[in-house]
Amino acid sequence: EGRVIVDLAIGRADISPLDPTNRGELELLYSSWIRSYYKAGGIYRTRPEAAYDADQRETINQILSKDATFILVARDDEFPDTVKGWLCAEDRRDGRVIHFAYTRSMFRRHGVFSALFRAQPKFDGPLLYSHWTFYATKKFGKRPGLAKKLGAVYINPT
Repeated sequence: EGRVIVDLAIGRADISPLDPTNRGELELLYSSWIRSYYKAGGIYRTRPEAAYDADQRETINQILSKDATFILVARDDEFPDTVKGWLCAEDRRDGRVIHFAYTRSMFRRHGVFSALFRAQPKFDGPLLYSHWTFYATKKFGKRPGLAKKLGAVYINPT
């Protein structure tokens, strides 16, 4: 249930909800989310790495503990153990919040995020975002109309 097979620029992807019993996928979610911010530098690197990791993990746990949070994972259609990317979102009264999305580097620029974005359950409301890395900001900076086109509005995640 909730499974979608999509064609990408490189192969196909099977998009379905995260299996909470799959420790490998859960660890990929945590590590990619946490590392992405740490690599962004700035304020994230002003604290000891262990303290930063613990605080980020707690923030992610708060987001994942909400009943309205969902995670979609794009797995390789032929090799289901290969995760191409994932998207974490939450439906709230004030809109759908895209908390974070990640595409593994070898699969970037092949439509993984677009496929995950299109595979979300239907939602009638504004699109919000709560986390923004240097890389995403740089991408929107090069295409200033993209955030507006998506209707993305920044909010505090908690």
